[in-house]
Amino acid sequence: MNSVGIMQGRLSPQVTAAGQKFPYEYWREEFARACRLGFDAIEWLYDSHRETCNPLLSQEGREEIRALCYEHKVSVNSVCAHAFIDGSLINEESCALRSLSSLIDAACELEIERIILPFLETSSVTDFRQWNDVFRRLGEFDDRLRANGILLLLETDIDARTLGDLFDPRPNTTTRICYDVGNRTADGADAAEEILCLGSLIAEIHIKDRPHGGPNVNLGLGDVDFDGVFRLCRMSGVPLILETTVGGNWEAAALANIGFVNEHMDREPV
Repeated sequence: MNSVGIMQGRLSPQVTAAGQKFPYEYWREEFARACRLGFDAIEWLYDSHRETCNPLLSQEGREEIRALCYEHKVSVNSVCAHAFIDGSLINEESCALRSLSSLIDAACELEIERIILPFLETSSVTDFRQWNDVFRRLGEFDDRLRANGILLLLETDIDARTLGDLFDPRPNTTTRICYDVGNRTADGADAAEEILCLGSLIAEIHIKDRPHGGPNVNLGLGDVDFDGVFRLCRMSGVPLILETTVGGNWEAAALANIGFVNEHMDREPV
């Protein structure tokens, strides 16, 4: 059974053109909204490793998050650490390493299972030597991650076969893949084929739609092969997180998007 969640900020009025922005004004309300609209989970957003106001980073904030999860029966099982898209983790900047350590501490306390690290755009890594450095750096957290059942998920822009080769010789059990069907389709990949290729390395799937070489669009209007993607999702049970566009009406968009997912997931296998 796949859990269906939504990225934080998609259940609030869009206050900025930026797609990823922590909803400081509305984050509490998003729990009730998620429950009412039928979502199982909210993926927490961490968009700046120099900030101190994110509730995830304070004891008081974590207690409030825990209480809201309990009240509304909506989980926070994952954190999208979008802050690291600036390349600071690759460069071993001290603020980024402290930030990741703090996120792991918070995940331990809240029993969060997955932390997504983007290696895209300015943090893109294509060189094998650089990837070895990344795995070495992340490996420093292995003991804490393993002891608390936490996975670090890498979201990348490299093809599935190359990505599989990177993981193949590594015995590490704390690093997996977050696969974004929209981003990979925009890059020209066949998302269903890549999901099949990566198999159990995938621990979460981001759901969005994009045309080849184009921007985010409403689900069903881009080039993602959702029939193939959801057929594989039904078999794997991997968690699905909507990272969709908000537009001018967050509620109408959220309802349309979860309806789209449920319709595809409920279809009988052909």
